[in-house]
Amino acid sequence: MRTIQWPLIIIFAITGCSSTPKKTVSEFSEDIEQEFKNVENSVFEQPYQVKYDDTSDFYPQESEEKGSVVSDETLDLTRNKETIKAVAKEGPVGEAMSLCYSNQNDQGFKLLQAQAKFHQKNPTFYLALGNCYFLQQKYRMALLFYNKAREINSNFAPAINNIGVVHELDGLHQNALSAYAAATKSRPLSSTPSFNQAQLLLRYNLSKLALPILEKLHQTENNKIEIILALASCYILEGRFGEAAVLFERAKDNFKLPTQQLLNYAYVMALTGKKGDAKDILEEIDPADGNYDQSFYAKLKQEFGL
Repeated sequence: MRTIQWPLIIIFAITGCSSTPKKTVSEFSEDIEQEFKNVENSVFEQPYQVKYDDTSDFYPQESEEKGSVVSDETLDLTRNKETIKAVAKEGPVGEAMSLCYSNQNDQGFKLLQAQAKFHQKNPTFYLALGNCYFLQQKYRMALLFYNKAREINSNFAPAINNIGVVHELDGLHQNALSAYAAATKSRPLSSTPSFNQAQLLLRYNLSKLALPILEKLHQTENNKIEIILALASCYILEGRFGEAAVLFERAKDNFKLPTQQLLNYAYVMALTGKKGDAKDILEEIDPADGNYDQSFYAKLKQEFGL
């Protein structure tokens, strides 16, 4: 992978001379004069800077109702083909991002490098650069450029959210929660930081704090499987098993549920006295699938006689 090489600044020291020259002497040899004869003042003009537009804080994601994308923020790692196509239409920076999503990192960085001089004051550019590093799991570099985006715009919600994601991956959960809260405050209608905040709260079984966040998200984005399943899990922790069962049923009718969520659904059905339904759900689980809690699976079957 080729990283961006920033230009070096060369400082010239100009010293005065008190003696009077005997005659005018050319400062350059004829060879050097020949070499620079075609250089024009335009070479030294400041490059045109692409103006920052806050509508470009995100890239469009897939539009299908049954998609698995929570919202329109940039750090969507589903690598959906339609997502990549949509991102590529957002100009050179978007095209570079789509290359990174497609594991064509060298080409993506090369395109970003070519665009660097035009985007010195554009936080979206540094966000894209950070995302390309994030996709390579180079989180320290990603964090560097997310912070650069915030240096230009301190309230830049996508960068703040993505800083939270990096902190969460590093196990700095309190820092991550603070970042998600700040991103939500900066852009209240953005669902991604709110969802991330709720998910992190659920990891610590803080369902009472997560519940109002998830219920509010569900009111406006009730076709997103991530939100449906997170709210169902929250209802389980709150002992509201009937409401959880309704959400799981709806999710199963419209999406292919992960194995662990099928297990959770079976558990809820057993708790609400629907053992037959719980047994049917468990029969859909492949015992060889390692993506679920197998000890809980065995305990569930034993405890409810399934």
